[in-house]
Amino acid sequence: MDEAPATAPDTEPKTSTTSAPVLPAVINLQAQADPQTVRTAAAFGWALVELLGRSFTLPQQAPNVIDWDTGKIVTLSGVRTPREMLRAQAGHIAYLADLLDVSSFVIDHQGDQDANKRYIDVLVELVTLLSQASRDPANADVCKHICGEINERLFFWDEKIYAAFQNRPIVVYKAYMAGRGLAALRWYFGLQRSAIDNQFLQNLTGEYLRVMSPCLPPFMPGALLYSVNLCGNALTHGQVKPGHDGGAPAELQRQADIWYSLVTGTSDLQIHVNASRASRRFIWQVLRLLWPLVLAGLILFAAIIGLLVFVIMRNPNPILTGVTTAGGLLTLLSTYHTVATNVGGILQKAASHAVGEIKGSFVDSLWSSTQQKEVNEGTYIAPAGISNANKTGQGTA
Repeated sequence: MDEAPATAPDTEPKTSTTSAPVLPAVINLQAQADPQTVRTAAAFGWALVELLGRSFTLPQQAPNVIDWDTGKIVTLSGVRTPREMLRAQAGHIAYLADLLDVSSFVIDHQGDQDANKRYIDVLVELVTLLSQASRDPANADVCKHICGEINERLFFWDEKIYAAFQNRPIVVYKAYMAGRGLAALRWYFGLQRSAIDNQFLQNLTGEYLRVMSPCLPPFMPGALLYSVNLCGNALTHGQVKPGHDGGAPAELQRQADIWYSLVTGTSDLQIHVNASRASRRFIWQVLRLLWPLVLAGLILFAAIIGLLVFVIMRNPNPILTGVTTAGGLLTLLSTYHTVATNVGGILQKAASHAVGEIKGSFVDSLWSSTQQKEVNEGTYIAPAGISNANKTGQGTA
């Protein structure tokens, strides 16, 4: 399920309306925001863009004629056609709009043939017409006209949705825009007047995803920023090549499925994290931090032993030699105990972190960073032709 912001890919709107003023900044962006409502808003924004994308990319396809008079069973289909998925998308939008209380908005343009009808009802009618018209290649111009009408209805419904969301916690609207933006990366791919630029990415990652991140599970915000930045940069630089049908390539489609799961929490996506590799990577990082301490202890050992040898050789007096040796041994034991305690404590804590037992320290931050990196890599699908060596930067929550 997918969508995008700002410019619509085709038909210009015939009229314009006045948007509600933006509410002043609030101190707590998440005040009284139900996390489920936030995720539903993200799913809704995504669904609107996906509907638009599916409409403009709907292929001309002859209907599958079935002979029902043969007396042979026709098994129920397990694979849906693009037209079936488009109609299902319209129904899903109606469901989400009811949950968010934005389904009651009606068309109020003067002289409009659909005046006083609900936007969602008109959209469902248009989607049905498009699904039927697309069965005949001779209806190409009719399909373009219907797509333009769908575009227009979504454009003006979005303005009313924007006004309505101004009376909600601001995170709800930001989540709606985050869903739109993520879907745009997939469903506007290849469509005219829908280029993804740096400003688009900055709004998506620096504002929309950032504001809604407290409503997402741990590690999910960082994983989203990581993959969105990498894929977004590849898109802006023209590094993502179209698929065999001229649309979004398979890698981008799979990445979009992951984004939808992360931002909405509506699927049972299992993130593959290599626990043993994460533990090994974490222990190695800890050891790299410890080596200066171990080296300093060895140097101190060598210095004390050298001093003992020097004193013993320069002072034949057995009493002085015994006292010096005893003092040196005590110093060695004290130094050994200090170094061993520090190193052992850190290693023990690191091992405990590897099984998730200790919280609240620098080692905990290091373990969290290691887990974040594993989640990032487990939820990122590089576009075809872009190697892992081209990965730069890592998103953070």
